[in-house]
Amino acid sequence: MNIIRQRYIVRRKSDNKILVGLARNKYWISEEEITDSTPIQTYVSAQKAISAASMSYKRIPSTEFVAEAVIESYQSNQ
Repeated sequence: MNIIRQRYIVRRKSDNKILVGLARNKYWISEEEITDSTPIQTYVSAQKAISAASMSYKRIPSTEFVAEAVIESYQSNQ
């Protein structure tokens, strides 16, 4: 089975880093640092992505974040 869906990630405008991590341990890394085991934060809509970043980083204005559409793909060998 192959599942493909559109999701959104958050980038920080100042340095173009991507929001990654788990629930209470979020941090920013560059694209070059991403590995297969990096937990990238994805969201259903661009608005939810920006809102989540704004709530996690209240000292950074929401205008400093940009949501980018990506395609997620899951494959099962069953």
